[in-house]
Amino acid sequence: MRLLPAILVAILGAVQMHAQNISRAYLDHVKVIDDSIVAVPLTEGTQSAALELRFRTHGARQPVSLIWNMSDDMLRYDAVSVEGSADPKDPFASQPEVVVRYHRVGDGVDSSIVVAAVPQDYPLDVAWHTFSIEIEENVCRVGFGRGVPEEVALINSGIIIPAQMGVMAGGGADVALLVSEVMTDALPQRYRGIMDPEILDSISRKPPQPGSPEGVWKALDRDTDSRRALAGGRYRLLITENGDGFDIVYLGGAEVADDEWAPGMLRGHLTPTGFEGHYDLEWVDARHNLISSDAYCQMENDMIISLQFPLLKSVLRFTRE
Repeated sequence: MRLLPAILVAILGAVQMHAQNISRAYLDHVKVIDDSIVAVPLTEGTQSAALELRFRTHGARQPVSLIWNMSDDMLRYDAVSVEGSADPKDPFASQPEVVVRYHRVGDGVDSSIVVAAVPQDYPLDVAWHTFSIEIEENVCRVGFGRGVPEEVALINSGIIIPAQMGVMAGGGADVALLVSEVMTDALPQRYRGIMDPEILDSISRKPPQPGSPEGVWKALDRDTDSRRALAGGRYRLLITENGDGFDIVYLGGAEVADDEWAPGMLRGHLTPTGFEGHYDLEWVDARHNLISSDAYCQMENDMIISLQFPLLKSVLRFTRE
């Protein structure tokens, strides 16, 4: 399976990919698939999903399928299957190949097309082979091989991110490895909403409280290491009490990805530490990547606060508006 490469992390707003979580699950309990379906549920919010199977069939021409978008009654699903086209042990057979087909099954109809034919060195019931799919929005990559699977087909017709995937083997197959991999957006759900404009205006008009970070703040200055972090703009922020701490709400000033930000979007959260004027900081950078550790907020006095990112050797300071 392919993993998307890591990119330079520039937390304060550098141009970079959205932060993502990659999780992998090994289904070690699956040793045999015998005329049945092994379902693999996926995480809500999945952005891409992959399934890899190392198998050996119980018959030379028995198909193995990786499936997704299954209905509860299994009357509808999408699948990619591999199947030997001929018995390699038959001296009168044509050149042995493994045929790769894409199926869309629904309403009693199996619409399938051949998307690849791979030369076959050993029968599928004699040697172990590896079969994989990787699904992103509108694309399904198919891999196959004796060892590490090589991409043999690319399907880009109406592919959607599934809620679950699965494996099906007509006639049965032995399993040496079954692993799923999902990539999800690392940004928690609470950072995806936007505050009602009237509520935002009302809170913004509240007078500041002495000794509290509550109030409207505007950018004062910054000290950033450009090799590690780039400032995303000269922000205006609203800090307002919420639950166990204070929410940081975006009001304006973005310069990087400014079209992705609107007043009222949550930009971060402060949690009191027990030390006066000192808070643990969660911060969402310009590209919506979350920093949830090794970041702090310090009230220098009632007029100045600083957001500190020690690992990035960077500090943003704000003054009351």
